[in-house]
Amino acid sequence: MSVMMLTREQIKSAALQLAPADREALAEELLLSIGESDRQAIEAAWVAEAHRRDADFRAGRTGAKPAGQVIDRLLTKPRPTSNAPSIITSRSAGAWAPNSWMSSVAPSTSS
Repeated sequence: MSVMMLTREQIKSAALQLAPADREALAEELLLSIGESDRQAIEAAWVAEAHRRDADFRAGRTGAKPAGQVIDRLLTKPRPTSNAPSIITSRSAGAWAPNSWMSSVAPSTSS
């Protein structure tokens, strides 16, 4: 019995043919396949990045833009051709919300 090895691009192309619920289930299975130590390292890297960005903002090295302006830019920005759905599809109320992990990395405002 021969095993044909698929490229990452072939796997991605096939996965994008799946129904949305099946893509979501596959994505969850793939995420769960990452070892706990890898997940912890990835989470630690994102927390460190959030803190670095916050420090840059507080030190005046970066600025902020109103959320509506950023969302408008994301909605109108040309994207590469793909069958992948857009994460942000509308500016309607409740169309987007910060990730739950933000509350755990957000700096305290009581200083």
